[in-house]
Amino acid sequence: MGWASGSEIYGDLMSVIQKLVPDKNARKKFHLEAIDIFESFDCDTLCELLYDDDVDPAFVEAFKEAHADDDLYEEDEDGED
Repeated sequence: MGWASGSEIYGDLMSVIQKLVPDKNARKKFHLEAIDIFESFDCDTLCELLYDDDVDPAFVEAFKEAHADDDLYEEDEDGED
């Protein structure tokens, strides 16, 4: 399996988690752990999920927290995100 499909697999898991776990904080904790697991196996495509219309807000929070030290959210030279 190539990790190009990693975000697709994770997106399917995210849909299941949203249905089964109503508590947003519990989902965020799951996502923090799952992001770490996926990325430890060199899956670097999870950021693609941030642009899905039905992305779990708990995933967005977890992803940003997991990558808080990255430059993904810094402003560009024009002062825009």
